[in-house]
Amino acid sequence: MSKRIFIDGNINSELCIIATDGQDINYFDYSDELISSKKNNIYLGTVSRVEPSLQAAFIDFGSEKKAFLPFDEIHPSYFKIPHNEKITDNDYSNQDIDDEKKNKKQFLSFYRKYKKLEQEFSVNKNTKITHYKEKLPLFESFGIKNPINSLSEENIYMKSGGYLVINPTEALTSVDINSGRSTSEKNIEITALNTNLEACDEIFKQVQLRNIAGLIVIDFIDMSINGNNLKVERKIKELFYRDRARIQMTKISQFGLMEISRQRIGQSIYEKFYNKCECCEGNGLRKTKTIVFHNIITIIKSLNFIEKKEEFEINIDKKFFLENKEQLIKRVKSLKLKFSIKFIEIEKDLNFKIFEIDQKIYEQINSKSKENIQKYIPQETNTEKTYRRKIKKKIN
Repeated sequence: MSKRIFIDGNINSELCIIATDGQDINYFDYSDELISSKKNNIYLGTVSRVEPSLQAAFIDFGSEKKAFLPFDEIHPSYFKIPHNEKITDNDYSNQDIDDEKKNKKQFLSFYRKYKKLEQEFSVNKNTKITHYKEKLPLFESFGIKNPINSLSEENIYMKSGGYLVINPTEALTSVDINSGRSTSEKNIEITALNTNLEACDEIFKQVQLRNIAGLIVIDFIDMSINGNNLKVERKIKELFYRDRARIQMTKISQFGLMEISRQRIGQSIYEKFYNKCECCEGNGLRKTKTIVFHNIITIIKSLNFIEKKEEFEINIDKKFFLENKEQLIKRVKSLKLKFSIKFIEIEKDLNFKIFEIDQKIYEQINSKSKENIQKYIPQETNTEKTYRRKIKKKIN
């Protein structure tokens, strides 16, 4: 199979690079001027927090978010500076001259290397490099599907009929392996082994393409023979040995789980191409009619806490209100309130909410609720106080 690299920079604001082995994509990189990321050397900053468990420090360098700096990327000289080390002005001047000479040599050496590279990779001189000039988009003309849209898919199907389920969360990325239609082998054990081995290749490929970092938890199909677990472990270690990111991995546990910790290099495709859904806030769930009714009635009940008022207004989504008006009014009437509720139908201004009330009323409800909770907190007795003092003395 022929290996190719496609570089599409037809639009000035974006650059897409794809490496293929035949028709299989094994490398993907995309950059756009709209995508902003910060990854660079830090020359001046304040250590705001040190986390020994993460083997890293958080650096305040003037940006809204703190920088994450692993210990092994900090020069050893910054950990401990000897007190007896004194440098005179003369030493500084000599050092500056030496540095200047060194920089000049490196600069000249770089331009020679650059010229050599320019000649090797020139379109006119290298027959392996072709300048694409056709009207049809570059990838489509070679029968390659741009993976931008497919990389967000949860289910990845393999040739044997098995499939992976990739689910990114805030804390980790879970990968579940299923045999699916892969049932051609003699017994369950061989089916599980072959599906897991095939899944190793696909997992490595997807981690590279999606640039998944942090904790990755793989749920392999259970295998009863310990030697088969070792084969799968060896296979995935061989694959991730080629990864340019730093990797740590565990053995497959008795429950078929393997944990991989992967160094973060750049942004993942989830950060580059997607924002959290404003409707479900990223959890993939929409509220049912039952929970919306419950929330509205709870808010109305809470209005009893605040100052007496003849009428309260609740903004509500017009479509939802028209579909459920009769049932909602019936539930409100059953409360037998001393004040009236006025529903104001809103078409577009609720920002994906079903209903809302005035923010000041929310604050009053929360304040009164806290006062009420304090009333019902049981007071600590003298015996309880003395018992706690005894425990403290024993600990100390």
